[in-house]
Amino acid sequence: MWYTFLNRLHEDHAPRACGLHVRGGMVMRKILTFLGTGRYEESTIHIDELEFRERVFPLALIRYYKMQKPDEELSVFFFLTSEARDNKNWVEYTLPSLEAEQVRYEALEIPKDIETLDKTLGLIKEMIGVLSEGDEVVLDVTHCFRDIPLTASVVALYLKEVLDVKITILYGKFDSVKNETHCTDLTFVTQLVEWIYAARVFKEYGYSNELGALADQRNRRIYKTANLSKKPKYLASMRLPLQYLTDALRLGSIRSIRESVRRFLVTFEKESTLNQEIHEYVPELELLMPSIIQRYKMVDTGASSFVLDEREIATERELMKFYLDTRDIGMALRLAREYMINILLYKEGLANFVFDRDKREEISRFLGETDSLRKARNHIAHFGFNDSNNLTDVNTIEQHLRKLIDTDIDELYNEMMKNKQDLEASSYAVVSSLGLTEGALYTILNHYNPNLLIVVTSKEGAKILPNILEKTQFKGECHVVNVQDPYTGKEEIARVSKEVTGYLENTRKVVINLTGGTTLLNYMLLKVGDEARHGKTIKTVLAVDKRSYEEQKVNPYADGEVVELD
Repeated sequence: MWYTFLNRLHEDHAPRACGLHVRGGMVMRKILTFLGTGRYEESTIHIDELEFRERVFPLALIRYYKMQKPDEELSVFFFLTSEARDNKNWVEYTLPSLEAEQVRYEALEIPKDIETLDKTLGLIKEMIGVLSEGDEVVLDVTHCFRDIPLTASVVALYLKEVLDVKITILYGKFDSVKNETHCTDLTFVTQLVEWIYAARVFKEYGYSNELGALADQRNRRIYKTANLSKKPKYLASMRLPLQYLTDALRLGSIRSIRESVRRFLVTFEKESTLNQEIHEYVPELELLMPSIIQRYKMVDTGASSFVLDEREIATERELMKFYLDTRDIGMALRLAREYMINILLYKEGLANFVFDRDKREEISRFLGETDSLRKARNHIAHFGFNDSNNLTDVNTIEQHLRKLIDTDIDELYNEMMKNKQDLEASSYAVVSSLGLTEGALYTILNHYNPNLLIVVTSKEGAKILPNILEKTQFKGECHVVNVQDPYTGKEEIARVSKEVTGYLENTRKVVINLTGGTTLLNYMLLKVGDEARHGKTIKTVLAVDKRSYEEQKVNPYADGEVVELD
């Protein structure tokens, strides 16, 4: 049935029998044709409304194009076997006419049978050799023989995509009773290649916009050209939902994905006649529809608006699988972090904060995600411009993500709760600047009693540090990061930040003291806080001594106040 419909559609679409479009403007038209060794009878050849008396169909084509557009550049390429080149079909019936018409032509030798890959590649090379980007190509398969018509057509369709050439496929259909040959346009079969491409894009990547666009083209063509008493009513409603859905999946916007997948599925739930129209008018799409609907249902919550509940979390897991299965590792990485945050929000009764950026950042320190996943996500988010190192091995990343998907939601939640408990039970690490006075650092150490201390200071400032540690009876681990120029040494910022964050790699809670050092030293610590914030609780503090300058100078070792800025 569908083949009959396509033929009817093609016949209605064609302006005349061949449906040849002779365009204006300077183009290079190239006729690719074949001759065999069979007996060719002279017949009346009909091309559109014109008639020609010829034995060899391509000669009529040449006369047709020269009549329609005499100023157009026309080249003809005959693909001949060695036998055909010596046959009278070429020597007596074709060559003299080509010379008389003064047309540019070339004869190219091809093998007798295209039965092996090497011979097929030979035909491809010959056809590539005569075509250029933007050509308008007429592939005439009238006098082809054996398996060459099929091979030549497939090669031509490939070249259509690669070289962006316009291809018309013609066949001269001979009527032995009337001794007439009618030009038949077979170009409509090229549309099948576009359907093959669209189907592959969906199967490989899950994107369906190409399928929607082809369905829309079919619908437009039906309304414009097809002489059908019954025409589709709902077919046009497919293109935009599929386009929006594809865009949402590629962008990675959860609300857009939820809305677009629901809109698409509702289209089929409401309009039962749409499936019938696909069956009748777009049979190429019919076989794919069950897998399209099934695939998109897996990432549909069924809700008309976003609600963070168990169903939402389950579909986010399916969405991660979708991205992994379609090899979009970057999108799966970005979703993985949000998926774990959503589990925590839901389990802690904080579902209403699902789009609260501050709340999400606050609880993200409990995730306990692997360092490789975090670094890989940040690498991809910045296109690698934030990292001089290479990306973690993709297979390793995928293994981590698969494990995350396969882990039960309750198990993930319990792991995050353990991370939270460990974080709350752990002591703070203190990162502090140090100038030439002791009081600020003395106050901070007494207030927080850390196990780890990192001091950013100058060579002169480092001289007073041992006395401060002695006065506070600090027994923990201490590291000094030296700054050559604590006033204007901005070229040292990156080095200092990297060195300090390296010391903080295994810590969970960090206090950053912005009191006591120069403005530049304190700016460096702000950079450290920004770099080290992932998976950690960061507190930025000030130490305040309200005594007079003279009192502080006489006795620097007195506890002041601590102001926590965040």
